[in-house]
Formats: sequence, C-alpha cells, structure tokens
Amino acid sequence: MNKARWWAAGLFALAGLLWIFWYAFGPIRPAKQTPVPRETPPARVEEAAGPAFARGKGRIAIVLDDWGYGAGQLPYLRKIRTPLTVAVLPNLPYSAAAAKEAHANGHAVILHLPMEPLGSAEPREAATLLTGMTDEEAVDFLEKSLASVPFARGVNNHQGSKATADSRLMTALLKEIKRRGLFFLDSFVTDQSVCAEAAREARVRFARRSVFLDNDPAASEILKSLSRLAEIAAREGQAIGIGHDRPSTLKVLEAACPALRRAGYRLVHASDLAETPRR
Repeated sequence: MNKARWWAAGLFALAGLLWIFWYAFGPIRPAKQTPVPRETPPARVEEAAGPAFARGKGRIAIVLDDWGYGAGQLPYLRKIRTPLTVAVLPNLPYSAAAAKEAHANGHAVILHLPMEPLGSAEPREAATLLTGMTDEEAVDFLEKSLASVPFARGVNNHQGSKATADSRLMTALLKEIKRRGLFFLDSFVTDQSVCAEAAREARVRFARRSVFLDNDPAASEILKSLSRLAEIAAREGQAIGIGHDRPSTLKVLEAACPALRRAGYRLVHASDLAETPRR
C-alpha cells in the first residue's frame, strides 16, 4: 500500500475515533421525558335526583293554603310544574295576584274561606265566617269573599274548628257553594266536623284532607308527611295533602312532586278528587 493510501486510511480511522469519543463523552443529552399524564378530573357528582318514594299507584292532590299576604312566594307557582291547588285568602293585598298567577301557570284556585275557630284567644282573620251569622249573612260573606279571588273553582276552610262543627251554618254555606257550581274541601281541623253530612244534604261535590304536610316545617318532616300521603294514595286510590305557602314547603315540593310521579303516582287538582257524597 503506498504512502498516500496509508495517510487516507489513518485520517479516516482518526475521524471515526473522534466521532465515537464525542458521542460518548460530549454534551449530556437530556434524558428522554416520559409524558406526565394529566390529572384525572374528579368524577362528576350527579345532582341529587330528589327524594325517593315507595312505588305505588293512586291520585294525589296537593293543596297550599294561605296565599294572599305577599308576593314573595309567587315565583314558585312558575317553577313547580306539577298541578297544585292554590287556596287563596280573600280580600288581602295579593289575593287577586296570587289567584291570577296560579291560574296562568296551570294550577287550580280555590277560596280559602276564614271560619270561626274554637277559643276566642286564637288569632283569626279580620273578616271571618261566624257561627252566629244568619244563613243570609253567611251567603253574603261567601259572595264578597269569592269576588276577591278570581278563577276560584272551590272552597276550603281556613281554621274553622267551631264553624265546621255547626250543622246549620255548614248546610247553608254548602248549598250556596253547590248553587255556584263549586266544590268544598274540608281541611278537617276537628274530628267534630259535620261537613261530610252537610255536603250530603246539599248534594255538593266534597273532599276531605288526608294529611297536613308541614305542621313541622323541617324539610325532613315534610318529606315524611309526603311519604304518608303516598301510602294512603296507594292503599285507598287517592289522597289529599294540605300545606302552606312557606318557602320551606315550596322548596321541598319542587323536588318531591317529580319524584312522586316517578314513583308511579298521578298528581291532580283537588277538584278531581271531589265527589258528591251518597245519601
């Protein structure tokens, strides 16, 4: 091999050795990075589906008393899409507004007629149906009360533990209710009530309260009352619950009414459960 070829071979070998040396001992390359997985987002917490009720069949009417004093609860009549029966006190600042709002949103309106309670110390409305009234005075009182509650399809009693035990008074009142094509719902505030017998005599459509929903305003207690209402409806085919226009009650009903439907119950107006008592 001539001298030129030796030089070429030597230079080629030297270049190779330099490349190997640089690769092995040259600038330190960063270690290959393993991608860090993104933090797994927490599982989405589903909103509560609402209260659960035992499955059953039957019709349920929910009546809410004492509307008319203020407008604060009226938005619930738009939010609660389940049929309600809204019982409006007469001749109050918001009586007409409550009745109109309820009617506009598909709820039924009834007159929540103030009636005399037992015990003179018990607070009562300024205008109240009294046992000392004549039949004519009772009819006039009903007429003036109805005039302040548009769209009323029926009547139920506000208080009335004394009045609803008075056979003469209730018969006169229910005959007039019959004449006007309305129905009567006995809130059943006393076991001395004669309303069923008076309704039979007057031949007027009649219904009676099954459960008070919010004697205790705690949400847990209202739900227990609704469960009792559902049990009665499952057993007897229908039931009527009476509550009030309180925020605590309305908030519970907003979630509970759809849950009752999912459990198999049909929610209706109180008028759908009123029947003429058999003689």
